[in-house]
Amino acid sequence: MESKKYKKRIGRAACRAACFLGALLFSFAALFFESRLKTCGDTALILLDWNLPDSGQILRIQKTEEEQERPVDVTAWRQEQEVTVASADLHRQATVSALALCGDSDLVLRGTSRLTQGSDGCLIDRETARTLFGSTDVEGLAVSIGGRKRIVRGLLYRAKAAVLYEDDREQAFPYLSAAVADTAPETLAQEFFARHGLTGRLVRMDILAQAGAVLCFFLFFFFGGRLLIACFHAARAARGKYAGGIFLGLCLCLAALFFFFAARQIHIPADLAPGKWSDFSFWASYWARKRESLLLLLLTEKQKPMEPYLGDFHRLALCAALSFLTFLLSLRKN
Repeated sequence: MESKKYKKRIGRAACRAACFLGALLFSFAALFFESRLKTCGDTALILLDWNLPDSGQILRIQKTEEEQERPVDVTAWRQEQEVTVASADLHRQATVSALALCGDSDLVLRGTSRLTQGSDGCLIDRETARTLFGSTDVEGLAVSIGGRKRIVRGLLYRAKAAVLYEDDREQAFPYLSAAVADTAPETLAQEFFARHGLTGRLVRMDILAQAGAVLCFFLFFFFGGRLLIACFHAARAARGKYAGGIFLGLCLCLAALFFFFAARQIHIPADLAPGKWSDFSFWASYWARKRESLLLLLLTEKQKPMEPYLGDFHRLALCAALSFLTFLLSLRKN
């Protein structure tokens, strides 16, 4: 009888340990995806309305921006679905989403190389490279995009079934990707629209990074607080003994680690005015803008430049939920 109780106790302890280990692994996975989301705060997507510029207008806009005191670095682009890309030498082809751009390719999708104005090259994803050439060592090889020959300059880091190329044709571009690092995006967008007579909406990509940071912060707060309380109780129970000192030192280490992580996660946005901390109407409008930005991002038609960040955010939210649930299971005594 005692043997069966002992085995059950060992089994429950093993299950709780496995749940706790799973919670830690899911937490680290959430932190990994949160770190990948940080780069999305460097750019914002501008959805243009009826007055869509062509390549000639985009070049004039970019030249005008270079002369401004607060220039906005922008790249115009459009996406075409179900485009056939072929390798001329091997007679292979693949169907991808093609992004024609006018400007710096790094503002749209990052890759091992970058396309700039006047380039006759293109960037393709790894899967398409293997389909067309059977390898990812494709730099310098020729492909045909819409009947026009282009040279592969590099690979896209995270996109799937996509090709990026410079387009000099007189066609409209419905999207602009703007560099907004360390600036107030809404103010910058208003100035940009007024300067060039454009109308449109700003889709803030940094809202995903901010939401991910909040999720990771509360996840760490929950874990750290629970472990800190457990160590404090253990130190109190063993006070006056050698083990009590060890648990007390562990409490101090956990507290220092928590404050370090909190300082790393907390970031004051550029559009948060320092003199408005006690202004409740400011906070109400501030969170209303955040909510509108998130809704606009979720309701906007998903394009290739948005897919990697949205995928990382969904994975982060899933890992955070699984971490929380498995940690709760590890606390159960029965």
